[in-house]
Amino acid sequence: MLRDQVHGFMSTDQNRAPLTSDVTWLTPGSAQGQGNAVDAEGDWSVIQDMQSYVRFAHIGHSISNWPEMLRKTFFKLEPGNGYIEIMDFDWQTIRSDASPLRPASPLPHFCAALDYALGRRRTALRPHDRVRQLEFLGFDHIQHRIHRVPFSPGFSTPDMSEFEYDATQHANLKCHVTDMKLLENIGLDLLVDDCGWSEDQARGLIEQCDGFVIDPVNLVKVSLHVWTARRPRRLGPAAATPLHPQVRANGSKM
Repeated sequence: MLRDQVHGFMSTDQNRAPLTSDVTWLTPGSAQGQGNAVDAEGDWSVIQDMQSYVRFAHIGHSISNWPEMLRKTFFKLEPGNGYIEIMDFDWQTIRSDASPLRPASPLPHFCAALDYALGRRRTALRPHDRVRQLEFLGFDHIQHRIHRVPFSPGFSTPDMSEFEYDATQHANLKCHVTDMKLLENIGLDLLVDDCGWSEDQARGLIEQCDGFVIDPVNLVKVSLHVWTARRPRRLGPAAATPLHPQVRANGSKM
């Protein structure tokens, strides 16, 4: 889904910042051959060092087998010291808090089209809860937080959590939309390949959504799910044995 985008990164740096030379970028297979990068769903044996931090950001629908991805991550993390972080938007929750007198939002049309396209691919627009998957593999210190994050920087309300306030003041989702083409990377292929739209139709709706979400008057927000967990010092029974063949890709049993 996220075409030619970085899936995440892993690092031996305990500061967990992707600014040092020891960072290994996790990318789709189509983006190989650029810098210090490996295929996120490929062979990780080329990464010899154990990692203290592995992060996956906004790519829930791009990974075909999350239990296997989490298993690979588990064994690449330092026992007792290695952490995983997963961040994903819930696109079913993107909406405007502005007055109903504002022009009709294009977002419901966009999200309905995404939901239809992902349904054809037997996945879901709403991110799966990773807690059960992390528990099954033996991770500990598992946390799951949900934050309402606005697209326009600088906006704040008294009921915001500290994380939401920090994200609002410093994390510029507007930049993700305008410079990194967030909605285009998420939706263009799905609208064309699975909804049967022409590329011009798909780009037209995406451009409407881009303009709508970055307009501070519309107060557009989206729910951001954040899961964190640690690899314990000792292996649990699930991590030490092969993945049960009757466990679905979403971590639930058949």
